Amino acid sequence: MSFDGLVLRSVIHEWQEALLNGRITKIKQPTNTEVYVTIRNHRQNHTVLFSIHPSFARVHFSEAPEASHKEPPMFCRILRKHLEGGFIRDISQVGMERIAQLTIEGTDEIGDREEKRLHIEIMGKHSNLLLIDDEDQLIDAIKHVSPAVNRHRTLLPGQAYTPPPSQHKSNPFSANDEELLRKIDWNGGRLDRQLLNSYSGLSPLITKEMVHVAGSGGRESLVRAFLSMMDRVRNHQVDPVVITHNQKESFYLFPLEHLGGETSRYETVNEMIDGFYRGKAERDRVKQQAYDLDRFIRNQLQKNERKQKKLFDTSRSAEDDLQNQKYGELLTAHMHQLKLGDSKAEVMTIMTLKVSRLS
Repeated sequence: MSFDGLVLRSVIHEWQEALLNGRITKIKQPTNTEVYVTIRNHRQNHTVLFSIHPSFARVHFSEAPEASHKEPPMFCRILRKHLEGGFIRDISQVGMERIAQLTIEGTDEIGDREEKRLHIEIMGKHSNLLLIDDEDQLIDAIKHVSPAVNRHRTLLPGQAYTPPPSQHKSNPFSANDEELLRKIDWNGGRLDRQLLNSYSGLSPLITKEMVHVAGSGGRESLVRAFLSMMDRVRNHQVDPVVITHNQKESFYLFPLEHLGGETSRYETVNEMIDGFYRGKAERDRVKQQAYDLDRFIRNQLQKNERKQKKLFDTSRSAEDDLQNQKYGELLTAHMHQLKLGDSKAEVMTIMTLKVSRLS
């Protein structure tokens, strides 16, 4: 995945310059997986998108969504109650994981100062957005996780917040020559996979780039490539690009030689992520809506076909019952003509003056 811990670190760095001490003015939740928070700072409005989409989970600056007349979801109302009017005092990343938190200072019901934290956990289909109070109690989450779903980590309002389990990986910014040489099994193959499993915040894209840049230069070459790229990210020397290769798109903090292809450059990391995901998310949303509409139409068609069959059977049964009722009334009207043991009878229909034979 392109959105790794290093990308999130650069996103947060840009946020810190634009959002710190800003005031939250609007919160919107147009879908079940997206929350937009608008912050006013330095006489400018900045809108941040928090997405827990199972395929496109991400955070970045984005355009404010259009106004909606629908009733906001419960999670959106809770965020508005606790966060609107609050000031962002800190923005940080948990280690090198894809977890960001915003510390917001506001007031409670009686006007006392209090702090709350907004957590975004980017973990694929397990991504979540959480609101936590200053006592580490979970106020609410956009996606509740009950003990029946995960007995090791329950995410329900009122419970203590439990962070995701640690992967026990090292911080790549603290790595040095000796540690790298010790951690890597140079005869074990798949050096990029070994780097991925040893250090947090890395993605397959960057580890493959490290191995590609090192080439066949041996151990020292790979160590230099690793430390050089880490220094570049540490000092925020980025050149955000979207790379098109083999009819696929990827993005990263700087061009990747092992992919080749065409590159589109952006001024900031947030703009790069927004540009990369905007079309994909919109196409996915349209595809999902089309799928939901198709499923709705199919369900309605099947339901109406079953209803039509039942109505046809009921109508045919009603016609038989009406005919039997008519015969019964005729027999009752001509009861005086019938004899005990008769199996047939000829009676006249009064309305039509026709003779009917009944057996």
